[in-house]
Amino acid sequence: MLDEAERFAEEVMRMPETPASKKLRGAVRTRLCELLDVIPLRDLDRVPGALHLALELDRETPQYSWRPGETWAPLTEVEEAKGPRAAKVVENRIAHLSMKHAGDLGALARCHAASSVLVSSGLMEPKVHEVVLGCLFRWVERSSLQTLLHSAASLAALGGAEPAVHVGVEQRVVQRCRQ
Repeated sequence: MLDEAERFAEEVMRMPETPASKKLRGAVRTRLCELLDVIPLRDLDRVPGALHLALELDRETPQYSWRPGETWAPLTEVEEAKGPRAAKVVENRIAHLSMKHAGDLGALARCHAASSVLVSSGLMEPKVHEVVLGCLFRWVERSSLQTLLHSAASLAALGGAEPAVHVGVEQRVVQRCRQ
């Protein structure tokens, strides 16, 4: 579904500027945000492209052009100060998925990869990446030594991207050895 929405959004962006195309851009932006709001964990790697498109639609669709009563209402001053809606939707989704799957290292690794890419490209606030890291650190703290051993390859890969993970694992092993 996200593939079709992205292709459709690209086509809509190529349309000449008319009142109808502005309205269509707003509708496509809304639908793209709705899809990003429910994106499954397995598709997180596709979020940067879809988010970039949604942000382009945000820039090209003037907020003041919508009449009251339409489903894609203009941003309030508070919402506008917080940043584009599409970015907030993705931030909320990644934070939700990382907390929901806090006991699954594979899921946390996907959330970490997505948040790393989005933060480094400036599409997302670093605070969500910190939420994902917090979930990763809690996973490490709560895992047994045997689980850490079985997950060594995944943890090494995560540690390569995020050195603090290595420090967290080291602290957990030292703590467990002292008990």
